[in-house]
Amino acid sequence: GKVLQVVQSTGKTSFQSSSSSFVATPVTISITPTSATSHILIQSTVAIWSSASQYMHLEWRATGGASGVISSWGDFYTGYYGNTPVPAFHDHNTTSQIVYTLLIINI
Repeated sequence: GKVLQVVQSTGKTSFQSSSSSFVATPVTISITPTSATSHILIQSTVAIWSSASQYMHLEWRATGGASGVISSWGDFYTGYYGNTPVPAFHDHNTTSQIVYTLLIINI
């Protein structure tokens, strides 16, 4: 148990979507793991405003050296507003760069 790497990303980019398919937000972070057996913890807080009469879902997805859905968060509904923690935890088996992107869908 020791911390091998820390990667930080901050931003204030606004993003809006009413898509009924998952779309990528500008919330991304990338890391090139120094160990193929490391555990990656993503700690993020995003400001969310949900659309009227819609449910909103979020997913962290990985691409690059590892791929797939890492975590899924959902059921923000009409008029939800808040700075919302959206964490993820990822075990992988690569030392190639991994890019994590937060995606959103409205249903």
